[in-house]
Formats: sequence, structure tokens, C-alpha cells
Amino acid sequence: MKSGTPRVLRTLNEGAVIDALFEHGAMTRPEIEAHTGLSKPAAARLLLRVEAAGVIERAGERPSRSGPPAAVWRVNPRAALVAGVTVRAGLLTAEVCDLQGETIGVAESDRTVADAAAAVDAVHDVVARAVGDIAQLDEVRDIAIGLPGTIDPDTGILRYARSLDPWVGIDLIGLVGDRFAGATVQTANDVALTLTAETAYGSAQQSSSVALLWVGSGTRVAYARDGVLMLGPHGAAGEIGTIVAPAFGGEADRSTPRGRAVPGGGMLVEQLLGPASIDAIGDDSAETAARIAAVLSSVIALLDPELVVLAGSVADAGGATLASAVEDALAYLPHERPHVVCAELGARAQVRGAVHLAQLSARARLVDAGSMADVVLPDPAR
Repeated sequence: MKSGTPRVLRTLNEGAVIDALFEHGAMTRPEIEAHTGLSKPAAARLLLRVEAAGVIERAGERPSRSGPPAAVWRVNPRAALVAGVTVRAGLLTAEVCDLQGETIGVAESDRTVADAAAAVDAVHDVVARAVGDIAQLDEVRDIAIGLPGTIDPDTGILRYARSLDPWVGIDLIGLVGDRFAGATVQTANDVALTLTAETAYGSAQQSSSVALLWVGSGTRVAYARDGVLMLGPHGAAGEIGTIVAPAFGGEADRSTPRGRAVPGGGMLVEQLLGPASIDAIGDDSAETAARIAAVLSSVIALLDPELVVLAGSVADAGGATLASAVEDALAYLPHERPHVVCAELGARAQVRGAVHLAQLSARARLVDAGSMADVVLPDPAR
């Protein structure tokens, strides 16, 4: 297909209309014309064509000051179903939604995975359970999978994960895409998905520069600026567990090669804020806040975020009191401190982040393809 051909121009115009409906919500034809610059005849023909493809639909009428009521158009919520899947050791969670975010179903599955085939089966089965009898499985056209570990940003392949060895090295994007009849699949780090959810629906909606510190089953930072996650060329941005921090009177764990290599009498962050250390502190919230602040000082110096979000089991337990104590503990910084808050979305944050990522994928795919988009409409009998 050559640029500038009638078919290309038609698809571009269709994409402009679909994008405007995603961005501004339901609109009448004159409103669509105003947002896209299309003429009245062109917009009228285009709307009928994209409606016939199942991408948009009529959503009632709006009274007009002169003449008959005007038809209102919106993106068809069922032009695609999207699935967010999160993977932890022995447990998969899936949530399936339409393009408006209406939940179709949620499911969990206790699965032990030994190889690539079992991993693909596990993803397929948990998504199928989430869809249930409400929809057809082939309506799921966009899938995002959250994994704990380092993911290659070019291939989407999990390269390192302590608790998910069988998932390491699997081409989930290709294999799951094939299993779901060519669905668009992407993978993402689970902590990055928590930040994605918090910026879209939770505590960070009003902030343009956000660092999220996860303390619980591991310690990691995710950072987003203007809604874009910063991953690094190797996908390892935010893997702060091996940073050396003050030991706070503790003794570094000498049971691992990395523990023996810690210089200067410090302690690795993964030990300083690890479950054993946090349990040993007990109810001493000031000590917990001081340790978190010490770790955050490096993050703040490098990234200068507007907002810091605390997430994970430690943040869930400490709540707003812990966030306030951490912010107070950062008072020694010579520059302005970021505001510190706790995550709002709790246990569902990661799967909600995966759903949001899949919705963005569906939007981009529909805008790019216009009336040629791969749309599987619901079975009227359901």
C-alpha cells in the first residue's frame, strides 16, 4: 500500500474519527466534523462505513436547536474485548473488560507451570474462565500480561525472575498471540503495571512525574513522566534491590555471593527493606519510614519526581501514616521534597494496570486500521 492512495487517506480519516471519539466521548456528526476537519459529506460516508465494520455505533440522539435531533456516535464498547493477566508463583489472575472499562469477568487460577506450552495453556485457560459464558473468547483481541522480573523491552521476553523460572525465556507475545487467533499481546513488569494503574485510576492521576516504590515481595521502583514508563534499554530501570544503602545497625546477609560483596559495611536495599528486616522492626514505624526515606533519597536525586507513591504490603500496612512519616524523614534534603502518598488500588492494581495497557493497545489498533480493523462482534444469542 502506497502513502497518499485513496485507501490510505480513507483509513487515516477513519482513524481520526475513531481517535476523536475515544478522546472526547460520544459526539454528533457536526461535533466530529469540528474535531477532525472533515466535510459534512465525507463525515457522513465515513461514519456509515466505520459503523458497518462494527467499530462505532449510534448511541441515541441529541436535540437540535434547528431541525431534527442529531444522531450521537460513540466507539462500540464491544469492538474488542481486552484482557489483563498477572502472573505470580502458582497463581494467575485475569480480568476481561470492554473498551469502556466495563468488566466482563474476573478469574483466578492456581497453576504450576513447567514449560512454554503449560504457560500458554495457563494464560489461555484463565482468560477463558474470565470470559465465561458472557462473551466469545475470540472477541478478546488485546492482552497484556504482567510478570515480576526484568523484561526485554524489545522482545517482551522475561529475562530474569526469582520466583518464575519456568516463565523465563518464553516468547509469550508470539505464543499467546497464536493461541488467541492473532490477538495483540504485550508483556510488562508487574510493578510498572501498578504505577500504570495508579496514574490512570488512583493516587497519581493529577501528577505528571511519578516514582512508585514497591516494598513487599521484593523492592523495585517504577517511574513515569507524562504517562510514559521509563524502562531503560535492558528493561532493568528501577531494579534497585542491589543498590547499597546504610545498614541501620543491621548486618548484611552473608549467605549469598552478593551479600559478601557489599562494600563499605552497607546493606543491599533488598535486605534493608526485605520481609525479614521489616518483620524484625515490628511496630517501629519511625524506623521503617527512615529506611524507606534513605532508599528514596537516591531515587529522588536521580529522577526528581513530583510525587512518590508507596506500594506493596508494607505500604498497605502503614497507610497514610507511613507516607507522612516518610515525607517528614526526607526533610534533610536541600531541595524541595516530593509529596509522598500510598497507593490506592490495593491488590487489584496490577491487573487493572494490565487491563489499561490492553485498552491502549486496542485503541491504537482500531485507530490505525479504521474500518479494516479486526472486529469480532458479540453473538446476538448470548
